Amino acid sequence: MAGFLESLIGTESGGNWAAQNSEVGAGGMAGHFGRLQFGRARLEDAMRAGVIPQGMTPEQFMADPQAQQRVEAWHFADIDAQAKNMGLDRFIGQSVNGIPITQDAIRAMAHLGGIGGAAKFLTTGGQYNPSDAYGTSLADYATRHGGARSALPSQYAPQPTPTGLLTTPMAQPDPMQGLSPLERMLAAGGFAQDAKAAPIANIWNALSGKRGPVTAQGQSGLGGLLKMLGA
Repeated sequence: MAGFLESLIGTESGGNWAAQNSEVGAGGMAGHFGRLQFGRARLEDAMRAGVIPQGMTPEQFMADPQAQQRVEAWHFADIDAQAKNMGLDRFIGQSVNGIPITQDAIRAMAHLGGIGGAAKFLTTGGQYNPSDAYGTSLADYATRHGGARSALPSQYAPQPTPTGLLTTPMAQPDPMQGLSPLERMLAAGGFAQDAKAAPIANIWNALSGKRGPVTAQGQSGLGGLLKMLGA
């Protein structure tokens, strides 16, 4: 349960032993305390079970990490026992409204909405799915902390990265690869070149006018060549 507990603590408080809020919880009592944000009603349950001393205040609870860990262990053991007694373990391995149900998913929903809320979600096929004051629903908790990441429904699963698609343009071959700077200039100017001829022959082609259609680019290239040769 270590991975589940770390996940839930991260959501509830980020690991802050002294975290608290003023939201109304079970029994109409305001306030949630500690790294797992237990409400006053649940802390009273823990007192009756002898997990923490009678009369322990929320401030004392937040200042006592060992007391919090005892309540956490008792809390989830109690959820597991109640879920089994109610027959909720029959849903483990099934998918309810597209959400894979694991033991951790049931624990997460019961932590957020009580064991009764988790039971109603499961037995109504996910139609009962209330949200807390922050807009987080039972389905959200079952998905986020249930541990069945590989089977997440599409609305919760991360979008896959398309495969088989080019993300960068394909490099185009350089048509002048292997040419000398002079040969590149002749080619850019539109002058014919003989691949089998010596470089000096290609220079003669340029000087003698052996080229393709004369263009402004070609004239410019020839002018540049003549300047280089001192003509």
